[in-house]
Amino acid sequence: MSMIASPAISSPAEIGPAPLLPQSRLVRFTLILGIATVAVTFLWNSLHRTDWIGQLLGWNGVTAVAIVNLFFLALVVIYSTVRRDPLIVRAVIACLILPSYAAAVNILTFHAASLQMPLLDATFARWDAALGLDWPAFARWSADQPLIRTYGIHLYTYWYFLAPLILILHAMAVKDIARLERIVGFIVVTGIITVIIGSLMPAASVFAHHGISDEFARYLNSAVDANYAKVYGAMRNSEPISLGDVAHGTVTFPSHHTLMGVAAILFSMHSRRFALLMVPPSLGMIFLTPTMGGHYFVDLIAGAAIAILCFLGINRLARAG
Repeated sequence: MSMIASPAISSPAEIGPAPLLPQSRLVRFTLILGIATVAVTFLWNSLHRTDWIGQLLGWNGVTAVAIVNLFFLALVVIYSTVRRDPLIVRAVIACLILPSYAAAVNILTFHAASLQMPLLDATFARWDAALGLDWPAFARWSADQPLIRTYGIHLYTYWYFLAPLILILHAMAVKDIARLERIVGFIVVTGIITVIIGSLMPAASVFAHHGISDEFARYLNSAVDANYAKVYGAMRNSEPISLGDVAHGTVTFPSHHTLMGVAAILFSMHSRRFALLMVPPSLGMIFLTPTMGGHYFVDLIAGAAIAILCFLGINRLARAG
């Protein structure tokens, strides 16, 4: 008769609670960077003559963001002590900063306009021409396409928010928490990089540079009309305006729509089925960006380059952690 003892099975009490904080270097970096972004936003807003936070969010918006974050914190406590599920704890902590960060980085784009750095529209137009890219011809061609005029604005507007949300939900659904952490880290890092570059290299918009009329902008059904240049000029001078006139950020170079479209493609390539869902609308959004958002073609090139570099950098940081 064998006398080999069977291995002891630990009881739940012996296993102990799930760790409150993950050991991932990437998540710690993301949380610190995200919290710093929120802090800078509130500090800048307090020193600024125009209350962008109040206009963009209001008390209802601030309350909603606070409730979401408190809900995330409650989940961390529950699944660290009562239910003890380390995977859920890691997932929730990875996403904890996103509501506050997303609001903060959007507000920072409005503050960045007030830096009054020299506008580089003429420079970007020259770069487009040097690459052989004809924006006015592309705009005229787009205006002749009924599908673009009718549905382009919807794809451009909604896929920008849906793509990262689907990436996050899919990673949660398949319990790939490591990929979830990389996605969240990517969103935080690239948002901050976009604001910094866009602040130092601003542009009024390709519509303003090429003298696109309000009538043509409305016919094209674009997100940025010809009147946007006037609103942007008022923001640069810190003049009171209604943010209802600006339903988007103010960064032209690099294109964050392109950046998120490339990210959706890169983060979906691990699965052929998932890629079939993510790639077509992402490519469509990138294709539509020059006319729907008033971007130069070089804005798209810069956005794609930053997306690829940050994707590689985030993956390297994740492996190091």
